[in-house]
Amino acid sequence: LAASMTSEADTVVSTTLNFLNDSSPVRRVPPEVLCEIFARVRPVPRRISFYEVEQPPWILGHICRLWRDTALACPRFW
Repeated sequence: LAASMTSEADTVVSTTLNFLNDSSPVRRVPPEVLCEIFARVRPVPRRISFYEVEQPPWILGHICRLWRDTALACPRFW
């Protein structure tokens, strides 16, 4: 019984977190607006292994799946 309740509680928590993430205001920003914001972000030099990673699309693409997909879909970066 305890294992069943724990599993059900985990499901409720997971569902709640997914809902909160999906209803976040940033999710309602159109991709075109996000692309414009990404284009205006100033480069921040960072070294990862032997590659120089300076461009905002690469840095911002690590924030979340939505931002990664948006950065990869912005024609101005390619």
